[in-house]
Amino acid sequence: MAAESFENEESAEFLNPHYIAVKVSREARPDLDAVYMSAMQQLTGTRGGPMSVWLTAARATSVRMAQAT
Repeated sequence: MAAESFENEESAEFLNPHYIAVKVSREARPDLDAVYMSAMQQLTGTRGGPMSVWLTAARATSVRMAQAT
């Protein structure tokens, strides 16, 4: 997922001027991963990953899970 989202020039050209992208490593920061997984459980009723959590300026949330292929 990192290669598709964080190392792709086309994605970067869109994301960088519109969003602040933050990548949370489950292995490096299990404490932060637990916070996002808990939020996902509450918002969608399921857990799993990979996922994207979006927070708008009005603090509304949107959660997207990638489908396994």
